[in-house]
Amino acid sequence: MEILDLSFLIAIRRCAQQYMLTSPWWMMLNHLSLAQIFEQVEKYKANDSSDVHRARIGSQVELLNKQTLTASLITLSEPYDSDYESGNVSCLSLLGSKLLGAVTDQYINVEVLGQAMKFKVLSVNNTRQA
Repeated sequence: MEILDLSFLIAIRRCAQQYMLTSPWWMMLNHLSLAQIFEQVEKYKANDSSDVHRARIGSQVELLNKQTLTASLITLSEPYDSDYESGNVSCLSLLGSKLLGAVTDQYINVEVLGQAMKFKVLSVNNTRQA
């Protein structure tokens, strides 16, 4: 049997991490975690103008990945609208659930496949109306 190239294994792991980070269907949530996410969704509904600086479903969030030092712009979305390639990240994903209620300059920590990932929220833009 051939030994797989280390760079190939690293690339596969990175792809799996990216998918698990943004996809709602890979999560193994317990009841309490899921209830907390739903509470956050209700708290930061798009039609609530009491705190326009916090991320909620429909928010565009610019993130800095502290490991790779790359910035990306994502939209926090409903699970059925999630599509990483178009920048829509589910509110039920590992990353999306941590972003609910986040503000500019906040740090977000997420563990994926046993690896801690750290992000900085560079900006939150709430332009979508419910």
